[in-house]
Amino acid sequence: MGTSVSNLGGRQQIWNLGNNIIDTSNLVNLELQALEMKKTPYNNQKQTLATERNVYASMKKEFGSFMQVFKEMYAFKGNEKKAGVSKEGFINVQADASALAGTYTINVKKVAERHQITTTLIDKSDSENPKNIIELDSEIGKDATFRINDKEVKLTKEMTYKDFVNKMNNGNYGVSVYSLGGQLFFTSTTAGENGEIKLVDGEGGILKDIGLVTSEMIDGKNVIAKQVTAPQNAEFIINGMTDSSPSNKIDTIPGLTINLEKETTEPIKVTIEDSNIKESINMIKKMRDQYNKAVSTLDLFAGENGAMQGNNIAFSISNIMDNVFRHKQDDKFMFSFGIEVDKTGKMVLDEEKLSKAFKENPETAKQFFFGFNGLGHEIEKKLDGILGDEGVIGQRSKSIEGQIKELDKKIDAIDKLNKQKQETIIDKYSKLEQQLSMLDQQLKTIKAMTKQKSDD
Repeated sequence: MGTSVSNLGGRQQIWNLGNNIIDTSNLVNLELQALEMKKTPYNNQKQTLATERNVYASMKKEFGSFMQVFKEMYAFKGNEKKAGVSKEGFINVQADASALAGTYTINVKKVAERHQITTTLIDKSDSENPKNIIELDSEIGKDATFRINDKEVKLTKEMTYKDFVNKMNNGNYGVSVYSLGGQLFFTSTTAGENGEIKLVDGEGGILKDIGLVTSEMIDGKNVIAKQVTAPQNAEFIINGMTDSSPSNKIDTIPGLTINLEKETTEPIKVTIEDSNIKESINMIKKMRDQYNKAVSTLDLFAGENGAMQGNNIAFSISNIMDNVFRHKQDDKFMFSFGIEVDKTGKMVLDEEKLSKAFKENPETAKQFFFGFNGLGHEIEKKLDGILGDEGVIGQRSKSIEGQIKELDKKIDAIDKLNKQKQETIIDKYSKLEQQLSMLDQQLKTIKAMTKQKSDD
């Protein structure tokens, strides 16, 4: 039995020094181990939960690309037709699958404008002391009322011009207001002539004070004092037919959306070309590849000796994968487009049959696979219910995190209590060490005295 040194809680202690009776260091270690064992059930439970959490995280990662391809199918426009313009910078054109192939000639006479007005211009004749500046932090200084677009606005003298601006922007008055260079600018939220800003000054005359209107009245409203941009409808000619619109977004031609950007100096030709089906076929082939990868992934997790073997989540994912082949629309199934499942559970695709379906009835094929009612959206929703952040795995993972945090609290509490008990144990055996040392010394003295008498 030799001397040993311990360093517990920053306290160094030498054991079995001058003591050959009992191994006190071993007794200390046994008691300390007993304290640590109190954490074992919680550590074991924490390890089990952490393993489960890691399995879920691995499943989300491994099935992530499978879920993503159905999201892409949902968002995929499918067979959008190509639209080109003879000169850039004047109009922007988009065509969907319903657009008729052909050429259109467009002239833009006017673009739609939003009504914009401003307060009195800044007088900079005296550069040292410019006039008519509206300071946002300044108080209005009077109670006032006025009407804007047939809605009443009430202001109090304690309000600042910043409060005034915020009130206009947050009050659904049909305008947006901002400050620039000491002036306030009011812009209609509606383009075209229907977006005209209509003002009627009232008690306090605040609108006249800041120079938005004059005292002159026409048709029951005050005349605007300073107009930056007049409200204006768009005017255009398409294939010789003149038309107008309060918006710069023109959708009078089926399947074609035209955004007017600026007035043209010459006719702009818009060409709509029939789309090819290559992109749609490639998207479906990508879905096939991800499906077959998911078959192998599911077998890895839920197959023999897999971490999720017999688990309800694995069954749910398997059922969703089966639903791919149960998807039905207008008496059409996957096999109607040349897509089936083989004996191994893998998806096989007859590209010739799929291409023929898109060529013969492109809209039916598009709606089956893409868009709101398509296969992509149906499967993506179901997978999100399992793999999404708010799905079964997401909610279970959050629950596990909460349980682990609670276990950590319990373990920390045991550590704190153990630290206190550790001091008591060390003190107890330190005193025992002293007593044993004294007994050992007495024993040696008795032995020495006995030996001396024997020699005599």
